[in-house]
Amino acid sequence: MPRINEIDQRVLATLTGRDRLKALLSEKGMTLTAFAAKHNAWVENVSRCLSGERQYPEIREALASELELDRTTVDELIDGDRAA
Repeated sequence: MPRINEIDQRVLATLTGRDRLKALLSEKGMTLTAFAAKHNAWVENVSRCLSGERQYPEIREALASELELDRTTVDELIDGDRAA
């Protein structure tokens, strides 16, 4: 994954997909609350999206754009947690 310069790779490997996405947001200096506000979403909906509880395609698209990832990567990180 790109943009993981400051996060220890060994720690990253132990994180769930949701936590990897949160770590990438944190690296950009952004909390879930800040991300939600920037993208006109409720933080609760961002959390539901990250947990895989709800799809929220617009939030997944915003995550992909914000983190400079493919949408497929975001989907795999989120949906991989649910499949496990």
